[in-house]
Amino acid sequence: MTSSEAHEKVEFESGPLIVGSVLVGVGGLLAFIGLVIGGLHAVSLGIRWLASMEHPPSEVAKSKWSQFLAAGAAGANAWKDSTTSVPVQS
Repeated sequence: MTSSEAHEKVEFESGPLIVGSVLVGVGGLLAFIGLVIGGLHAVSLGIRWLASMEHPPSEVAKSKWSQFLAAGAAGANAWKDSTTSVPVQS
């Protein structure tokens, strides 16, 4: 038996390949639909969470920034005052 005769006896069945491709396509479509539904739910949950807040996040950020600046200035002033009022011992 030559190699050309061996290749002629191999039969290719396209049925299982087509069924597998269809199942992969359907699974991908279902995964995409699940991703869209989950994403929409997460977005709506975030919108409801933001709407339920007492103060909007931008206002909270401005308040925290001004607190940060005031604390930094107070710390710098305390450091300057403490270095000038402490006598140096020799």
